[in-house]
Amino acid sequence: MALIFNKADESPQTHLLIIGVGAYPYLHTDAAGNPQTDNVFGHLRDLTSPAESAAMFYREFIGFKKSLARPLGSIEVLISDPRTDGLVYPGLESELPTVENIETAYYAWKARCDTNEDNVAIFFFSGHGFELTEHLLVAADFGRHHDRTWISGLIDFDSTRMAFHGCLAQTQLFFVDTCRTVDTAMLLRRINARIIDGANHLIPECKFNLTVKAAAHNEQAFGFPDRASFFTKALLNGLRGNGAEFTGGQWVVSIHNLSGGINSWVAIEGGGRFDQRCSCSTTDTTAIIKRNTPPSAVLLVDCNPREATGEAEMSCVNVNTKRVYTQIRQPNPWIIDLTAGIYQIDATFHNPLFKSSPEFKVVNPPGDKHIITCA
Repeated sequence: MALIFNKADESPQTHLLIIGVGAYPYLHTDAAGNPQTDNVFGHLRDLTSPAESAAMFYREFIGFKKSLARPLGSIEVLISDPRTDGLVYPGLESELPTVENIETAYYAWKARCDTNEDNVAIFFFSGHGFELTEHLLVAADFGRHHDRTWISGLIDFDSTRMAFHGCLAQTQLFFVDTCRTVDTAMLLRRINARIIDGANHLIPECKFNLTVKAAAHNEQAFGFPDRASFFTKALLNGLRGNGAEFTGGQWVVSIHNLSGGINSWVAIEGGGRFDQRCSCSTTDTTAIIKRNTPPSAVLLVDCNPREATGEAEMSCVNVNTKRVYTQIRQPNPWIIDLTAGIYQIDATFHNPLFKSSPEFKVVNPPGDKHIITCA
């Protein structure tokens, strides 16, 4: 068991299970050396992004310790990385994420989550995935037996997710960073993926549910080699502050903010070049992160009419900290890196045809725009 961080007790806590499957040792031959013949193996390859994504997810939550709505109780990690003999991510001990090891880790994690209804349960998986009628997660031992390709090495995520609603923890966050494509080989085979937990269908969903999949049905999730995926980076940026709003004297990232922002954040990470749509399922909302300090943001300031921009000397003042930002005359809109908050924005013009009055702007993360109306 790869329990990397463990301060679990029976008080309300946050417990994580992080899985990154990048090394698939049976893509060419099975455990007995038999060549793989199923067409699906022509489409699969080892991945370097899942190990990066899982490791980044781990590091960020270690960093989030002081801002989590519930203190960090435990983090369990299973990673396979093709760059390190498939077993260990450098500096982070782990076990190979086979179906059996994932099942063992799942039940240990569930037991920790099951100690208090105010616990926060967080599940993260990155790797290959398929979907026909159920979303299937591909474990590291997929293809171990060449004659049982579609009945081993696969986990039925949807059924397992449904079963977890029976856990006492009433805040449950599941993040699945995989494709959900339909491989044609699936249409010709009987699929019997592992349901690692059986659902009691009389039990209602947990009070605070957020289940986010990185791709819509029969669509792909993307990322660059040797880097965390677009979805993972977007999700973590949302938790760092892109999904924060000021409420009750704190900057709060909630289930509602994450579900509402994830698609736009993913598009930003992909630079608009990849067609990736996330799928979200939620119930009620609750806080995940609470920050006392404002997160970073970007503000674009321009003028209306547009020709006034090149005549303006602009200022932007944080009404709380009194920090002043200034901009000399230039023809392009002013882009300011600042922190979220309330700002007073003003401009003076060299051309007497243009006049304006100071205006106040609430700047929310990740960014906002303000147009100075010129008389």
